Amino acid sequence: MFEQENSMGLIDALHWMSRYAKPYYLWLVLSVLTTLILTVINVVNADLIRNLINLAQSGRLQGMIRVIVLLSVMAVIGVFIRYLTTYLTGRFGVYVERDLKQEMIRHLLHLPISSVEKLQTGEFVSLLSNEIPVVSNFVKHRFPGIMFQLLMLLSAAVYMVLINWRLFLVSTVFLPLSMYLLNKVNRNVSKYSKMYFERISEANGTFHDALRGVGIVKAFNLEGVIYQKCKDTYYSALNAAKKQELVRGLSLPLTFIQVRLSYLLCVVFGGYLVYADRLLPGELVAFIQLLGYIVTPSILASTVINEVRRCIGGILRLQKVLNLAGERTDGKHLVLNETEPAVEFENVTFGYSRDLPLLRNLNFSLNIGEMIALVGMSGKGKSTVLKLICGYHEVETGCIQVYGEDLTSLNLNEVRNKIAIVSQDVYLFPTTIEENIRYGRWNATMEEVILAARAANIHEVILGMPSGY
Repeated sequence: MFEQENSMGLIDALHWMSRYAKPYYLWLVLSVLTTLILTVINVVNADLIRNLINLAQSGRLQGMIRVIVLLSVMAVIGVFIRYLTTYLTGRFGVYVERDLKQEMIRHLLHLPISSVEKLQTGEFVSLLSNEIPVVSNFVKHRFPGIMFQLLMLLSAAVYMVLINWRLFLVSTVFLPLSMYLLNKVNRNVSKYSKMYFERISEANGTFHDALRGVGIVKAFNLEGVIYQKCKDTYYSALNAAKKQELVRGLSLPLTFIQVRLSYLLCVVFGGYLVYADRLLPGELVAFIQLLGYIVTPSILASTVINEVRRCIGGILRLQKVLNLAGERTDGKHLVLNETEPAVEFENVTFGYSRDLPLLRNLNFSLNIGEMIALVGMSGKGKSTVLKLICGYHEVETGCIQVYGEDLTSLNLNEVRNKIAIVSQDVYLFPTTIEENIRYGRWNATMEEVILAARAANIHEVILGMPSGY
């Protein structure tokens, strides 16, 4: 279900997310402004440190005190702005995550059964516990970090070039090569990470489905089969994780070399420029401080790229499900026409697979007040007939009429309100007995709930339970 057939670029991903972000643009704009202010503060701090060292070298105490006071003020402002940025982006992100989850749950609940049956339980769980958190975490944490690092990189680069463009070139000469190598390494990390999460999702889905069908598992002694299937899938996940860690281990020495080499070149060549009186000591210190804002984004570039890819992958999987057509909600009101059969099948042909019809040219009618029974071997279509009457699936050919009206023209909710189903597979929601009964009519009073229980001959049984209803 989640295989990615289409590709999506960063612009497309941002455009997709924008409809969820639109109601909260104010928080996003404010977070961008605070990020910009924080960038300015960092560059100003570097310039103040440059002035402080140069003033110290010339012995100008009064100027030094003034700069130290300014640095202290900037530090306090910086702490507040960092807090504000974190709060604003976090608030923006949690709202987006909430809206995403609400829309996904609403959409899944309104999908036709034909679409739901194609999805495994593990995929439902994955959508809410993996895909949406990946996207929302990117919005909350990584996106503001990317903004800050890009702004700092550009600001620091401009300031460093103004100080000494030759020192800037020497210090950053090897960064493109190391960025390329790190990207190659981390691309494989992303591949093995994707394999790992796919295997884990598959194993979790298998186990969850086994728990739901625990009666069948016990009846047919399938414990060993289910355990082995989960074990094999977890083993496959383990192999992917080991490969991931093996490749990830290469990134650490590459990162170490990249950082050390940049600072080493900066210190050696910068020291020479200071010795040759072509650079002031304060300028070298400010340069070294700002160099971190160049090196850090280059180190994290491949990681950020992989997180962007992962976010886009999550969006594609969410988009595939959200693009599934929901069940129709239109249709005419159901009128109980007593002169027509309650249900009538006319040459109905239907199959879960187009190539293998289960029902072929089925004809029958059920009159008001009449009782009929469908009898046959398992898998011959008895339950399917009921599903078709409920409108769970569309017939391939033929027509189903309810009180003389084509089922496809009627409002499905009204039709289903007239149908009572007592399934051979009873499912109770994991909540109170009262709430399970109330699902039949949500606004029922407690007296009506008790009347329904009495009608089903379970009232006394319920009262005998520790918590009653």
